[in-house]
Amino acid sequence: MANLDGQAIAIGDTVYDVAYGSGQVTELLVDDRFRVRFADGSYHVYTPEGVTHHFANKTVFWHNPIVAVPMKSDTLWGTAAAIARAVVEALRNARVS
Repeated sequence: MANLDGQAIAIGDTVYDVAYGSGQVTELLVDDRFRVRFADGSYHVYTPEGVTHHFANKTVFWHNPIVAVPMKSDTLWGTAAAIARAVVEALRNARVS
């Protein structure tokens, strides 16, 4: 069964690619990869790690992972990112859906 970030993927699910935007899962492949169709009509296949052959790093997520524009200060951005990670982890542990 195909998964993304530990959650089962189903045909019709909406995912977000940081390069292509929102897309819809159209096919689950036998090797746990999955195919996504985007608004421009293009299709891309992803591994369970969220990587497509176009890029070396993960680009697909359940939602847009960029929730704030990073600030220049490493210290301030590090603090903001740490707070955001702590909030997300607390929500995951509370099993809020």
